[in-house]
Amino acid sequence: MSQPNSPITELSQIDPDWLSSTLTANGHLTQGRIESVTHETVMKSKYSDIMRLRVSYSATAIFEKGVLPPTTLILKLRKPGGVKKRSTLFARREFAFYSRIIRAMDSPPAARCYDAVFEPLTGHYHFLLEDLSATHAHVGNPLPPSLPECEQIVECLARFHAAWWDHPRIGTEFGNPFREERRSKRVATIKKRTDKFLTLLCDRISTARRNVLLDLCAVFPQLLERQSAGHLTIAHGDAHTQNFLIAPGRADCRLIDWEAWEVAPATDDLAFMMAVLWFSERRRRLEQDLLRRYHR
Repeated sequence: MSQPNSPITELSQIDPDWLSSTLTANGHLTQGRIESVTHETVMKSKYSDIMRLRVSYSATAIFEKGVLPPTTLILKLRKPGGVKKRSTLFARREFAFYSRIIRAMDSPPAARCYDAVFEPLTGHYHFLLEDLSATHAHVGNPLPPSLPECEQIVECLARFHAAWWDHPRIGTEFGNPFREERRSKRVATIKKRTDKFLTLLCDRISTARRNVLLDLCAVFPQLLERQSAGHLTIAHGDAHTQNFLIAPGRADCRLIDWEAWEVAPATDDLAFMMAVLWFSERRRRLEQDLLRRYHR
């Protein structure tokens, strides 16, 4: 059995004793214990495995005041195999979000976290999270989100961004400031990727389109400098529509997968959600109204 404050590294560690100890140590299970727990794989991503835990409690079990004992939980843990530098970076960020940032907010638009553990030396981690599958659904799968869903998404982003807008704790306690070193690194990355893209396409891309991309690269440093002058917030960093969960019939939108958050201009999340993943016709039809809604 894995001990509280130690990450799950083997599926055999997911047993009633571990889950009882973990929930009790974190103040969630105030009386009684877990009688049984089974697990099933929900999703395997490049860096992590996501499990659903099905739980039963003893007759004397009492969860924290005002909360019904959850019969299912989500467990996110590192994919078996060698430690990857990028995986450890993502785990470190997500741990900071669940262990610190989410606790500094009254109503964060995220799944509740019952336990967050990360070991920097080994790269192992796990996050024990609220299972929202009974009340919420993924957005835009396989179709693009509807207009009401888009409105919920931009309102969700607006509330989260507003909570951290120019906050004195960002760039100091939470995240790295948007300084020259970060801007230069981002400019170099964009240039490298653009050059690689244009080389790959060669004569398959028109001169006009090639020039548009080159012009954008030329003005990108000035754009970043202007953005970093102020009005920064905590951005999700991977705000594609599949990372939003919406409760049908209720204004309750949640964001998942907080492994890429950073201190950045709020426009990063909006651009990623719309400009990167939507066809231009859809953008022309919806973008301005959604941006006005976000701004309001």
